[in-house]
Amino acid sequence: MGAGHSFMGFGGFMGIWTWLILAVIIALIIWAFTSRKSSGYSGGPGRHSPEDMLKRRLANGEITPEEYRKLLTELRR
Repeated sequence: MGAGHSFMGFGGFMGIWTWLILAVIIALIIWAFTSRKSSGYSGGPGRHSPEDMLKRRLANGEITPEEYRKLLTELRR
């Protein structure tokens, strides 16, 4: 059909947009995986137990020792 440039091909004006969109998609995928690792996400077998999370909250000062004991008792029921 003419000059050899297809509408959906990787040449010409549409090719620029195709490559740009592809680059953005790849960048978003890479960002998604790196942000999960840096945010402390741990979906594997090394996840922290509820008791470990309570200990961390106590150590960070988020809860008092009394709250810790009460919550620990609730968890163990």
